[in-house]
Amino acid sequence: TVTTTTACTAVNVTCSAGTYMAKGEKSCTTCKAGMYCPGGVFTPGATSDQGAKSCATDAGEYATSSNGAKSVNDCFKICEQYNLINGTAIPVSGTAYYGKSCEYVCETDEGRGTISENMCMVSGCKSDHESVAGVCKPCNREHAMTYKPNGNCLVASCEMGWHPAGTECASDIEECDVPNARKAERVWDKKSNTFGVCTPIECDRNYHISGNACVEDEQTCVVEHGSGYQEWNEKTNSWGECIATYCDPGYTYDKYETDEKLKACGRCKNSFSVLGENAVSTWGKGCEIITCMYQGEKYALENNECVPICLPERSDETGTIRWNDSTKKCERNCADGYVAW
Repeated sequence: TVTTTTACTAVNVTCSAGTYMAKGEKSCTTCKAGMYCPGGVFTPGATSDQGAKSCATDAGEYATSSNGAKSVNDCFKICEQYNLINGTAIPVSGTAYYGKSCEYVCETDEGRGTISENMCMVSGCKSDHESVAGVCKPCNREHAMTYKPNGNCLVASCEMGWHPAGTECASDIEECDVPNARKAERVWDKKSNTFGVCTPIECDRNYHISGNACVEDEQTCVVEHGSGYQEWNEKTNSWGECIATYCDPGYTYDKYETDEKLKACGRCKNSFSVLGENAVSTWGKGCEIITCMYQGEKYALENNECVPICLPERSDETGTIRWNDSTKKCERNCADGYVAW
């Protein structure tokens, strides 16, 4: 708006906010950078600028502005990055306007975080790093070689003899329990991704390893016509000879009572009579004879032996004696002048 006299001579000029009256000028000019111009009524052709104020003078550290600044609130300061412990402060915006502070985030080689007491506190680290007190540090898990990309310090591979177990490497050999074993282990199976069966390494005294168990060094065993026990031989890694402790009636492990000395249970030698045939009908324990075959007819039990009393055939002046296989009787025929008694 221009107000004039009747002679058309300019008296003053009203400049809007963001413009000012430059020295010696007669019209409004856009406010320069570094200045702010609230506007007003000015006299054209003055000897100094009118309506232009310095951001540096009035706003202090907010010392600059863009062209056309209208008030001190349009003054700003430049936000610059600076070094931190464990990283660099990066401004969110390149400027901060009057009365406001610069906003920053921080960055490190491991990730982005927040600033606390001149330190970059990282909240998100690379997969092979982890946050320790807000600082990203290498995982450095013992025996680990590589880490998975979808987490922090999740182990992907380990040195030989170890396998991944979350954020650690676990030994491929693990102690376990087996009855009667001093030491037992199970081994990690990489194909099935699980431990195998528990296997004994060392057994308690009087036990030895057999398969995946600790078994006693002595066990029962069976022999022909009897039973007994056998002991484990550590030198040959096999069971020893079966030693008979019981034999069926008519058999014995007493070498003095049998002629089958190479057998664990040999036939009792009193089984046979002088006739060379099996003469025993029933047995008690071991070689104890209870009855003989056809006792009282063919054999008599004397001193735990079956003694023939009726030979197959015998004759003298008194008569004859003969065993009858059909009747299983001892037939006696007396000569004239003799009678049976």
